[in-house]
Amino acid sequence: MDEGVTHYKNIEHNIGMSRKTVNKYLNEIAEEIKPFNVELIRKQSVGIYFAGDTAKIRSSLQGGELKANNESPQEIKLAILSLLLTTNEHITIQKLSDRYYVSRTTLEGYLKQIKSLIEKQGAKLQSDEKGIFIKASENIRRKLMTQLLGFYWGDSLKVKHNTDLKMVINVPDELKSIFDQVIFKDVVTTLNQFQKASSIKLNDYQFQSLAVHLVIAIQRIKNKEIIKADSELSSHPLSKNTILLSNLLEENFGFAIPVAEQAYINIHILAAESDQKAHSSPKKDKENSKNGELSQFLKSNLTHYDEVLVNNLILHLVPALHRFELGLSIKNPYKDSIKGNFPYAYNQAVDLSIEIEKRFSVSINDDEIAYIALHIESFLERREEKRVKTVIVCSTGLGTARLLEQRIKKYFSDELEVNRVVSVSELMAAPITEDLIISTVDLDIRQKNVVVVPPFLDVQSKGKIQTALDKLNKFQEKATEFMKLVEPDLIIVDNQKINRDQAIKKVCKRLCDKHYALSGIAEAAIEREKVASTEMDFVAMPHAPIKYVKAPRIAIYLNSHGIDWDKGKVNIVFFMAMNESIKGSIDQIYNYFNAILEDKKMLKSLCRLTSKQEIIRLLGSEEFE
Repeated sequence: MDEGVTHYKNIEHNIGMSRKTVNKYLNEIAEEIKPFNVELIRKQSVGIYFAGDTAKIRSSLQGGELKANNESPQEIKLAILSLLLTTNEHITIQKLSDRYYVSRTTLEGYLKQIKSLIEKQGAKLQSDEKGIFIKASENIRRKLMTQLLGFYWGDSLKVKHNTDLKMVINVPDELKSIFDQVIFKDVVTTLNQFQKASSIKLNDYQFQSLAVHLVIAIQRIKNKEIIKADSELSSHPLSKNTILLSNLLEENFGFAIPVAEQAYINIHILAAESDQKAHSSPKKDKENSKNGELSQFLKSNLTHYDEVLVNNLILHLVPALHRFELGLSIKNPYKDSIKGNFPYAYNQAVDLSIEIEKRFSVSINDDEIAYIALHIESFLERREEKRVKTVIVCSTGLGTARLLEQRIKKYFSDELEVNRVVSVSELMAAPITEDLIISTVDLDIRQKNVVVVPPFLDVQSKGKIQTALDKLNKFQEKATEFMKLVEPDLIIVDNQKINRDQAIKKVCKRLCDKHYALSGIAEAAIEREKVASTEMDFVAMPHAPIKYVKAPRIAIYLNSHGIDWDKGKVNIVFFMAMNESIKGSIDQIYNYFNAILEDKKMLKSLCRLTSKQEIIRLLGSEEFE
């Protein structure tokens, strides 16, 4: 419609499909548009075009009566996973290709990513002459269904508290094909009744997770697909609240809830009860011997801490440990952002999680590790005050001064703190204790950092303020501390086909050859990556446990073709080999490292370099664009 007349070659090129497949889709389109009195014309030497008024077709597409295939790759992958999880039948690749309007090559790439995702939960994507299917236990299948819904949690799935304090879930269109909407509505009603009759107050995540599991259970019971609970689930006695909820479900749906299904409901109820108990009486919990043991454990395994960090981690870990024991975990929608923005805190959280797994015999995924990293990052920011003390000087009136203050706070609230807003005479009347002066008047004050800006703070002025802040934060010093750990012999530029473990082993061999690390460092780093991947876009940041590091160094591995990592390919590996000897400069190192990771343009330039000197020169630049 947008191009007017097009040709087979154009369509084939744009959607990556054969002439035969394109013809099939055009036949379907021709049938769909007949009610609109529009004809699809295909004329040799002329092209393909619509004959008739297409305005109604456009209106129907916008209104949802006709569906345009504008799904993103992520949406298509989720839809495929949904289909595979909710059917017991085999599905052919050709059927999926036709359904989602993607080529076989593209689809096979999506299936590879789906396979990697579900294998982390213990499921397998298998194929035979009939097609592809997911092989997984009922417990794992339900976890995947909850995880699938969690992908939409931040953007599409909305949990609302209405005026009667009942929970209402609005399921996005993408998920309506997965769940029977009548069952979903009745399950939500039952859960609201349950909350009113019981002592449990489910939080949003608990409500969502339990609702999904109940919808799956009800659909299976209706289809007479009876399941068996494994021995571990059956070993937990049913809570009174589980029995209450089961009775409500039986009353509302008109059939018995099998014992095995009650066992699955029970793990959710036990976890919710544990959470509520942990947060209802923190003072009592603190006195509890188990929490005292946890406190001692944290203090023994954290390099640095304060009482606030220990107490916050206890409040987080008490219910979390119970969830781990039951095989439940919370999806963290900010996991990737936490990895990218707080690599040092995340690295510390990985180290702590490894010790938690050893001590308490549980398994912790990277969603949970990211939550722990947030607590550690809060401690780090409490320990070191990063904001620059600032005074604003304005001579054009209080209104203009306040506007300037608001704009400065809007753009630089994380980096500076405005102590006061004064006139020139007020500034000169008392000692200046601030580190930075932002003024609308040209001032010359010796041994003080002055930035002159117009009252309305234009783009150039924001740049001047940022430059002053970078200097005050000793940005170059941070660069120096970082670059001290980088040397030419530890930079590897390679274009061979290689995977994660091979790349880590190659880097670690170089560290050992230079006598910077001990034997076993590669295996330890690989194990850490299995616990929590450091992959972020096309960059990975594996860390070595400090006991294997003789002298701190940062090794760099570049591969323009890409290294097979966990979720995809990475082109740059920063291998962080740190130990206690750089404790005093660790903040400067990671602050500079953060600046590197945030500069995607610079990182892409780094991928193209082959000269070690040019790599060092680019990494050591004080100014990132």
